[in-house]
Amino acid sequence: MDAQRSLRVCILFVLLLLSVHCQEDMDGENVELPHDMEEYPEDAPDEAHDQDDHHDDDQHGGEHMDEGEHMEQESSPSDGDETPSQVFDEMQPEEIHMSVAQMDGLHGKIDKNDDGKISLPEVLAFSIVTRLSIAKEDVQGSMELMDTDKNGKISSQEFLNYQTPPPNPPRTGEDNSEEEIAAEAEAEKKHQQEVYDYQMAVFKIADKDADGNLDETEVPAAVFPDTDADAILFAATNALKQNDKDGSGELSPQEMWQLDPNTPGNEGASEAQDDDFKSLDKDRSGGLNVEELKDWESGAHHVKVAMEHLFNVADSDNDHHITKQEFRDGQAGISGHDASSHLSEWAAHHEL
Repeated sequence: MDAQRSLRVCILFVLLLLSVHCQEDMDGENVELPHDMEEYPEDAPDEAHDQDDHHDDDQHGGEHMDEGEHMEQESSPSDGDETPSQVFDEMQPEEIHMSVAQMDGLHGKIDKNDDGKISLPEVLAFSIVTRLSIAKEDVQGSMELMDTDKNGKISSQEFLNYQTPPPNPPRTGEDNSEEEIAAEAEAEKKHQQEVYDYQMAVFKIADKDADGNLDETEVPAAVFPDTDADAILFAATNALKQNDKDGSGELSPQEMWQLDPNTPGNEGASEAQDDDFKSLDKDRSGGLNVEELKDWESGAHHVKVAMEHLFNVADSDNDHHITKQEFRDGQAGISGHDASSHLSEWAAHHEL
């Protein structure tokens, strides 16, 4: 009996040493638990457990999440706890995935004539209305940041303080001569004046009642000029004025994309730039006038290109309309594309 007791004591002693040694190893480095050993909170939603259920499926040909993706998924609230807006803000475009309910809800909002399908004009009209709604929703936050004297209105100085970045400090050092430093300072001064003049012009356009202040109904045009017709016209006119080097009244491809002026035609432009220019040049004159530049400055062209991609992917029967089922099926084909970002932003705004 004494021998057995001694043997047990020895075994317990060895196990104690091994336990201490393992604890030291774990304290010295991060130890990653296998997925099937990770614990979920008792009150975690069913979705969390569903992720564990799918792990075995992943081992048989599915794609594995890397460590970063797994940690991000665990540190974020479950899908059931997040609003659509949070999902859009936190995810990169290639990770955005809308639920069937969100897709169907968005399709229903776009489908104004309730015929069960959406057309490109309906989508573009919806994008304009939604953009205006987003701008109005964000007005309060913008006003709180700008209204430093808290009088409920935004003066021109408050607006300029908000919109105009501080000047860049001049570079100094042995490699810069006094002449170079002076030239840079003069160039920076000129740039600051141009920014000031531009923002003051935007302020005056937004100040519809010309009282020298912006109220909450006028702020959207100043902070989101792409939502105001007068501000869009000014932006297009200014772009033409700044880049029309030959004074033709239109921007050539070289002027639009600031290419080498000695390059003939659109040579030197990327394929995307070439496509954009052709799409914007509605009268096929070979140059972009103010009216054509408005689509570029307002962002309407970019939305149109993105939605045309959506229709190319989702309109399976080529009838120029997208049904709810086509809308759902087309989501995979626009993953990582601007079209997906726009749709997700709209769904988040409408709290779908």
